[in-house]
Amino acid sequence: MSVLAILIFALVPLKRAAIPFIPKDMAVTENHIYLLGQQGFEIYELRGESLRVVYSSENPLRSIDADPIFLYFLDREGLKVLTGGAERAGVLKGGRFRDLAVSEAGIIFLLGREGDKLHLLDVEEEEFTLDYPAEKLECSPTGFLGFGREKEIEIADSRGNPLGEISMEYRDFALGAEGLYIASAEGIFRVQVDSISNPTKLIGDSSIQLIDCLGDTVYYINALGELYLISPTN
Repeated sequence: MSVLAILIFALVPLKRAAIPFIPKDMAVTENHIYLLGQQGFEIYELRGESLRVVYSSENPLRSIDADPIFLYFLDREGLKVLTGGAERAGVLKGGRFRDLAVSEAGIIFLLGREGDKLHLLDVEEEEFTLDYPAEKLECSPTGFLGFGREKEIEIADSRGNPLGEISMEYRDFALGAEGLYIASAEGIFRVQVDSISNPTKLIGDSSIQLIDCLGDTVYYINALGELYLISPTN
């Protein structure tokens, strides 16, 4: 098979499921796909074509993420964690936070309520002040961070030190093992993280609303609630 044929095959979207709503957030691990309900009151797990509620709240949740073992989310009490089979979630850190992201190794990053503080929760907790407030936070499996601002995504190290930025209007973005994947009104674009390369278009689909990564396999949901995945190659 030629290199061109391999590339074309790798970028053919594979449909996984049809979801009866547009999720507010999505978290993908090796064995789980979690979806935050459209109004933010329930967290669902997608198995095949079936959805089951794994957590319900009386108050809307702000954000979800997961590592291979735990499911994390933010509500007005702070950062909470849910383990498999548990009915109640435990509070890991109280307070108000804007967003969260979790590395493959289970290191937790929190974006402060005003968007100007980065909290790192590992063996010990550390706090860093960002040069500019951010609205959105994402993390790669290896700990690179992405800070979303209006029409801009900044790539940073695990302490929030800037490494480069991409100017682009986006709907959502996610960090894979080696790439930054950006969902915009024009489709999905990929940026090489280690060199902050120019964006390369992978999919030309204007309906994409939400995106997440497992390694460098990209999961995305369009305006019809259809979940697809693609596996880009370098």
